[in-house]
Amino acid sequence: MGLKLLAVALTSALLTHAQSLPSGPDKELVEAVCGACHSTERIVDQHLSKTQWQSLVLEMLQENPEVTQPERDKIVEYLAKNFPPKVKVNKASKVRGYDILDSH
Repeated sequence: MGLKLLAVALTSALLTHAQSLPSGPDKELVEAVCGACHSTERIVDQHLSKTQWQSLVLEMLQENPEVTQPERDKIVEYLAKNFPPKVKVNKASKVRGYDILDSH
């Protein structure tokens, strides 16, 4: 039973970290601070503006005075750079100008 439980725990840990954060300055800081409560997958799935990241980091760390303001700023910079809002591509079909004119 003990080996089975260990195997499940290891598999879970590997899956949690399957989606790693992009390399760059302060990656380790983000992993240490944000990864203490969240999987990297949860971080990677977010795509926010810098202002939204600032608000989220402020909210998440409001009861964590050990993380300094300069560290918080670095976390926000890393997240805003690597996980900006996704661009919404226009999915409408092409309409040519003369098609519109012909319909009148």
